[in-house]
Amino acid sequence: MYNAGNFTIKGSSYLSSGNDVYLESDKVINIEGNLLTTENPIAKINPSSYKRGLQLLSGDLGDNDDIVNKFKIIDNNWKVSEQTESGEQKGKLSTGYVIYVAGASGYSTPIAAGNDVYGLGTKSAPYASIEEAVKQCWNSSKEFTIYVSGKLTAAQTIPAANNTNKTGLASAITIEGFIDNDNDYIDRGLSEVPSTGSGSCLTVNTTTPVTIKNFKLTGGYAEYGGGIYCNTANAKITLDEDALVTRNKAKECGGGVYVAGTGTEEGQKITFDMTSAVVSENTAYNDSSADNNDGGGGIYIENGEGSIVDSVISKNIVQISSKGSGGGVLLKKANIVMSGNSFIKGNTVKKADDTLAGFGGGVFLTGSASTSLCMYGNAKIGDDLEPNKALYGGGVGLTNGSICLGYSTPGTTETLNDGCGVIHNKSGTRGGGIYCYASSLYLDSGNVSYNETTETPSLAEEYGGGGIYASGSCPKLSITGGVISNNESSYGGGFRIMTSDYTFIMTGGVIENNTATHGGSGIYTDTKLGFGGDASVKSGNDVYFRRSNLYIELCSALADSTSVTVSNGTNAKGTRMIRKGTDYSGNFSEDAVKFKIPGATCYNIAEDGYIRMVPAETIIASDFDGFTYTSTINDDPEITTIDAKGDKRMFLILPDGSKVALKIDVTNFDSYGASFNYDAWTIKSDGTTKEHIFGSKTLDETDYYIHLDFDADGTDDMGISFQSYGVYIEAEVDNTRYYIFN
Repeated sequence: MYNAGNFTIKGSSYLSSGNDVYLESDKVINIEGNLLTTENPIAKINPSSYKRGLQLLSGDLGDNDDIVNKFKIIDNNWKVSEQTESGEQKGKLSTGYVIYVAGASGYSTPIAAGNDVYGLGTKSAPYASIEEAVKQCWNSSKEFTIYVSGKLTAAQTIPAANNTNKTGLASAITIEGFIDNDNDYIDRGLSEVPSTGSGSCLTVNTTTPVTIKNFKLTGGYAEYGGGIYCNTANAKITLDEDALVTRNKAKECGGGVYVAGTGTEEGQKITFDMTSAVVSENTAYNDSSADNNDGGGGIYIENGEGSIVDSVISKNIVQISSKGSGGGVLLKKANIVMSGNSFIKGNTVKKADDTLAGFGGGVFLTGSASTSLCMYGNAKIGDDLEPNKALYGGGVGLTNGSICLGYSTPGTTETLNDGCGVIHNKSGTRGGGIYCYASSLYLDSGNVSYNETTETPSLAEEYGGGGIYASGSCPKLSITGGVISNNESSYGGGFRIMTSDYTFIMTGGVIENNTATHGGSGIYTDTKLGFGGDASVKSGNDVYFRRSNLYIELCSALADSTSVTVSNGTNAKGTRMIRKGTDYSGNFSEDAVKFKIPGATCYNIAEDGYIRMVPAETIIASDFDGFTYTSTINDDPEITTIDAKGDKRMFLILPDGSKVALKIDVTNFDSYGASFNYDAWTIKSDGTTKEHIFGSKTLDETDYYIHLDFDADGTDDMGISFQSYGVYIEAEVDNTRYYIFN
């Protein structure tokens, strides 16, 4: 039957086997009332064109699908659609929600060669392009899968949905290889950016969520996004299981993937996710940009958010003539969460001569303070055999934003397992693991370990930070857990803070086994540091203050196990090293002495937080005339001298083999020119003198040290007789300082 007008079926009507209804374009079969026939099929339909979503039946189609299921299509690859979840009218031409695309070569049986003119999107008549397949998506409430077989060589596009023409309508679209990513792929085979048309493998222009799986994109060469390009607000792209983006190039940004929203507000951002996917061996050249905030050898994400789960981003390169960053990933005004068994490794920012350049060999963050990278699970940036590399920040570089280790979102902790984090990366001069400029770092679990800087330029103290380097006006460095260990640099093996504007707070975690060739094996800093809780800088690592006016500020009570070695180079007596923070409520005198001066036995940090002489037992002094004087432990930090004028001779009997140094302090003496005489010897058991030293000093306003060292034979005591005129004397015995007042 040929229907070019109106055709109605009702009652017991049907078309017997061997007959069909040919429907001209835009013509339908109208169902009137309840159909009484039991025949199945009632009729076979032969549409004049095969287009998914073409209306075939109308009228009384019933509340269920019994009627439409009794109408068949001449080509059995097709069917009459049933009721949709959204209540859209049923009775349309459909192949279900699967469409086929095939290349001109490499397609697999039973798939035929693709053809956009004569193809139907079926296995036997597939389309030749992804774009034509997407146009056949007709139901906005259903997920469509487009299977691609063989090799596509032309630029592919996923167009925006068009409600007017009823094309590209789907709740989601999956592009999937028919066999695997070795057999099914796009290969542009480009050695330069084409003069016309897109050089990208795939351009995404739709807001319909797009998933790519079991499929490879390679050989693209474009201005932006050699593999995938998307600059569409509210787009969502997922690289799913066995998706592979490899060996693509971008003249500017996003060698493998370039995705950008139009703004940071909802409805403007783009979403990019990776699950069990790989982005590798892509290159971005950042040719025309003189900005380090561009690049992204593997992936470039701007105004977006997303996740990296059980995926690998490796061996991507930003190769620059001037500036560029983000060998593996560049995040600009974007937020990414990295979890599962994910790796970012072997990525590099360099110049053509292979010298390191730019920021963030693995990942680079910039654009706004809200830009963030969170890591948990078994996520790793770096690898012992394939380290990430850049001039600044071998693993991660930030010039705006935050990196959060042990977090699922900024502010929400989630365990980053031991041995995971930022590990085995290399930078040229700053931040072997992480480089933070005007940015924040949060470490709650996981590791920043086995990173190193490889160069020591002039102005060496300005560089360093084997594990972490921080500079600029920065919001916060917060360490509540995790481990910073086994990092190497010239200054600040674990941490180098090159600014006075950072807020550094460590209330947990461990800094240990880091190495610095010049200073600050644990931390080398230009700013004060906040400590509390069970923070630990273990023996062998120290905190080194570059300036003498810097100090530790206690922000909370310290755990009993806490021990931190701290130094400012001079470690001068009377320097205040430990202070109370605004919110501190612990026992200050107990917490202050948990900080130690490196290698000190005479001077150390006292209960008041100042560098003081180590308290010792009272010793007895007697003069040659029979007078006896008792010295006391100096527990008053304000005492600097005793004004005891006149000739006082005092005599000490000290333990066998003692080493003695006398310090003469005339800071507050009102008459310079005082003299100090000393007479020292060891006394044998028979009372004879074994060794004898004597001398005198004329004093001015300067402090003096007089060292008296004796070789003892194990049987002797040692005596000192000294005569003073209005001076304050301290005696050091066996590297322990005593306070002796005349």
